Amino acid sequence: TIFFPDEPQNRILKVVADKAMRGMVTPEVVYSDAAEVNKPGGLAVDNFHVFWTNKHFGQEAGSLVRGSESPLSGGDATSLSILAKNSAKCYGVCIAMGNVFFTDSEKALYGVKKFGGPVAEVSGALSRPRGCAWDGDGTVYVADRGAGAVFSFASNMHVISETTLTKAFEIEDAFGLAVLTGAARHLFALPSALLAACLALLAAASAGLLEH
Repeated sequence: TIFFPDEPQNRILKVVADKAMRGMVTPEVVYSDAAEVNKPGGLAVDNFHVFWTNKHFGQEAGSLVRGSESPLSGGDATSLSILAKNSAKCYGVCIAMGNVFFTDSEKALYGVKKFGGPVAEVSGALSRPRGCAWDGDGTVYVADRGAGAVFSFASNMHVISETTLTKAFEIEDAFGLAVLTGAARHLFALPSALLAACLALLAAASAGLLEH
């Protein structure tokens, strides 16, 4: 199942894999008309929950929000939990084992446990941080749009705390990130309808990454 945010209409949407395989690619609404969905930015899932950042009024709506991947009908808001309210505008979010990392709009990368707890600043030395991605092992990569680079750090923290980021490589206007692992070879075994739906949604998401 593919989850993605609809920033203009304040919704979290999904396309279910078995429906996409039959060419039914109209998105279903997961959450809508909830105070905790306010210009959603980055999004991540872990097979149980969906996590997203908000780019508008994050200190009220939630800088980082967790919800069930399959809420009750109507996008039951009772399944939503605000994990952080520390920043008004946030962008990227990624899950690394039991940790969730997310970026604000100015300079900071934060972390919190998946089921809540204290929010810690992992780094305050970035310049317009944006997307982040976990490599499935022990490293998280963070796009720094202002610095024109992607940085990395060890993500296997039992206690989330400040750490040193290492520049992985330079690239102009770094924004969204994804890590391609060995499992990606199975991508080409996907049914053509599902593969086409995935590519169409990725293209739509990329087109919607204009900064506000």
